[in-house]
Amino acid sequence: MGEQNMINNSDPRRWVMAIIVYLGAVILAVIGNAIGPMILTITNELEISFAKAGLSSGIVALVLGIFAFVSGTVSGALGIKNTTCLGITLVSVGCVISGYTADYNIVLLGRVIFSVGAGLFFPTSGAVIMQWFEGNELSIFQLVPDCFSPCEVLSECNGLRVTNYQS
Repeated sequence: MGEQNMINNSDPRRWVMAIIVYLGAVILAVIGNAIGPMILTITNELEISFAKAGLSSGIVALVLGIFAFVSGTVSGALGIKNTTCLGITLVSVGCVISGYTADYNIVLLGRVIFSVGAGLFFPTSGAVIMQWFEGNELSIFQLVPDCFSPCEVLSECNGLRVTNYQS
């Protein structure tokens, strides 16, 4: 939809998009790894079995995989930038829904919405950066994957801290 070859080094929106993509990746890394250490707390608070807790965790991979597969079609209709923003918005909505309820079915719904968003965000986020940056500036974004390891460690430590605080 007219987004091809839109590299414009003077456009300030490209840095806004870069920050959105980077923060989206950080959010997904933190949220994706925080649930493991908190699974016992989650099962106790929601009064669910480990099987249901596993479903709420595992459904993310299933739905994410499906929507990552169709994200190309969606981005063809909406545009890559819009699909990326829609994905991170759905991730945020899914997290809020899951975080502020005590009903397992609503938690599961929130996890599905989170997964749809992640499936739309991941495949298109790199394309956004490639459209808005070129040359030496692209090397800056090689650091984005490096943020995952510290974020994963921090999210697991945070999950353990929350679990230990509540027990």
